[in-house]
Amino acid sequence: MTTKTLLSHLGHDLRNPGTTLVSCIELLREIVDDPEGREAVEDAELALGQLERAWARVDVLAGHFAPALSEDTDLHAVFEQVARAHAGTCSAPPDARGPAGWRFVLDGLLEATRKPTVEVTRRPGALVVAIRDARGVVQDLDLRAHAFELDRQSDMKNAGRYSRFLGLVAAKRAADHLGIELVSAEDCVFRLSRAA
Repeated sequence: MTTKTLLSHLGHDLRNPGTTLVSCIELLREIVDDPEGREAVEDAELALGQLERAWARVDVLAGHFAPALSEDTDLHAVFEQVARAHAGTCSAPPDARGPAGWRFVLDGLLEATRKPTVEVTRRPGALVVAIRDARGVVQDLDLRAHAFELDRQSDMKNAGRYSRFLGLVAAKRAADHLGIELVSAEDCVFRLSRAA
């Protein structure tokens, strides 16, 4: 069995109980009324969100790209929301548009940073995104040159950053699928560009 087939089956096996968890958490949110119980439901929702990201990464690593990743969307809103979710800041042109899969790519990259700054600019024929992080985890671990290589994941796991760096590999696969060039740059942690 190939790794791609194995990942495909794994994604399917995880998704079924995940759907049950979503329903159970929604029910608990409605019936739990004490503060301690509500806090437990919030913790379960956070954990489920992490599992959903992991399922999406497994799908991408297996080569399954949801059609929604390619749908045209308002990138200004996407960049702002993802940066905010990772305690970062963003500057983006208000009329930036592109594939919705940018959200997936940025989420995987920003998860490996601390308080990132996302700078989006237009260059002739391209949209360019620079991600900066003064205390970049990737820089600290001296793994920037290998951040997108699956065979280097054991080094990253030993450094205690496995889930974050697996997100980098999935982000790179999604970026390749969407025609986004993704590199670890000299003047920033990551630089992305896509023909406009």
